Amino acid sequence: MNGFSSIGGLGLKQAAKKFLRSTWAEGISELIAAVERDLTTSVEDLIVTTDADVDLDVPDADDRAEQLREGVLAIIEGDLRDHYIREHLDCAKADRVAKLVALDVDDWQDRQDGWMEAYREQGVEYPDEEIIDQHLLRTYRLTTADVNRLREWPDELQTDAMRTVLVGNVEDAREAIEAVTDEVNDGA
Repeated sequence: MNGFSSIGGLGLKQAAKKFLRSTWAEGISELIAAVERDLTTSVEDLIVTTDADVDLDVPDADDRAEQLREGVLAIIEGDLRDHYIREHLDCAKADRVAKLVALDVDDWQDRQDGWMEAYREQGVEYPDEEIIDQHLLRTYRLTTADVNRLREWPDELQTDAMRTVLVGNVEDAREAIEAVTDEVNDGA
């Protein structure tokens, strides 16, 4: 999945970017954001009414409209991974994570070697893999497997990232409804 490069080339990409700057795109994104806000507000009301122990964030419609436009632009430009890391991934130091996952194989290995050397100089005597995993967990709140998956960027992760960027709030609302339903059914 390479954004628009695989489905239309530069002409379509430029047209899509121009459209995203239009009042039409602004109106569409504001409409979608307002519907998301209304949905999540209704689900929040359901949570309060049922006294369910469920958390749900109600998005600010203006912020969400901008997030939608930025997310679509990232998809079009082929920058979904970077956008996903910086805006949606639960990690520390997202800018640094984005740079790490973009490293080529040799630079990534050099980076890991540098970390291992620094820890060894401090007297740490764990296996290399454990040193790297602990460093990533402490520094970025990600495991080595998380970072490697982001580096590989498989189609299923790209699809998950697109879903998060484009319909994450709707999925959060659906999950909250399911959780409320489970609590109500368990209490019945």
